[in-house]
Amino acid sequence: MAALVEWYVFGVVLLFVAVFAVAGYYDAESSGDIIEQRTGTPTTWYMTAGFLGVIAAGIIALYGSLPEGFGGRGDAFALLVHVAPLVVGCGALAVAVDNGLVVLRLVRAKAANTDDIVRQAGTKRIAVTGLVEETPGTSPVFGRQAACWTWSLELGWDDRDIGWQTDQVGSGGVPFALDDGTGAVTVDPREAHIELYGGRRQVYDADDAQPGSVGSNLRSSIGGDRYRYEEAVAAEGRELTVLGEVDTGGTLDADRVIDAGTDDVTLRYAGRSGALTVGGVLAVYLGVRLTAAYFGTPLPF
Repeated sequence: MAALVEWYVFGVVLLFVAVFAVAGYYDAESSGDIIEQRTGTPTTWYMTAGFLGVIAAGIIALYGSLPEGFGGRGDAFALLVHVAPLVVGCGALAVAVDNGLVVLRLVRAKAANTDDIVRQAGTKRIAVTGLVEETPGTSPVFGRQAACWTWSLELGWDDRDIGWQTDQVGSGGVPFALDDGTGAVTVDPREAHIELYGGRRQVYDADDAQPGSVGSNLRSSIGGDRYRYEEAVAAEGRELTVLGEVDTGGTLDADRVIDAGTDDVTLRYAGRSGALTVGGVLAVYLGVRLTAAYFGTPLPF
């Protein structure tokens, strides 16, 4: 059984990890979260799951002991390598569960034939596929007419061979009409996760005039010698699948706007969920074994 002082040290370590996690969360929220943009999983989901992985690793450590002579950067790095699969695996499982819930929602919506009830006020958790009828908004990077959009900004350096580094991501849109085959319904995407593909990409030198509202709002301390912008937009005629609920005015308040028809979106999310489930389970298992081996903690399996 772990001694009281070891529980105290464990609590202190968790406190510091929690502080860094909170700082990372707010940094991701301020500049956009690339994982959330690509998977639709809220930042809190996978960060909370990763924190639970840290707790699990700490409990394993409490019933073991540090290697003799532990100290220095090398030992700290070795500890990180042994624990990382457990933490990352927990985060991957959180994304897998979230994406799996979207698949379940799409399947249920299709079975319920929600096209016939989309205009009923108060209809909750529906999915509708249709074509964009109008493009009332203007995209923030290249100034294109669009109903909704996603964008990213990457930094490049002349003297560093590290490739492009993502600095900011974002998305947005304005209420637009979507024709699901039974007539147009108004979709409000302003609070939604938006997932679009087939974007336009362009590189600018840091000293050049930067495009759109994104470029005009760059921080003076952003760094980099080159900036690469990528922007995808949903223009008129584009097929979208929208998940959300209908408010009292008949507007479909979207929580997800996804590029493609229902079947394609279902396959995409199911594939992502399945792959991350397998990878997450394997990573968690490997992480538990590695952490236990590092601390000499006996396992029941």
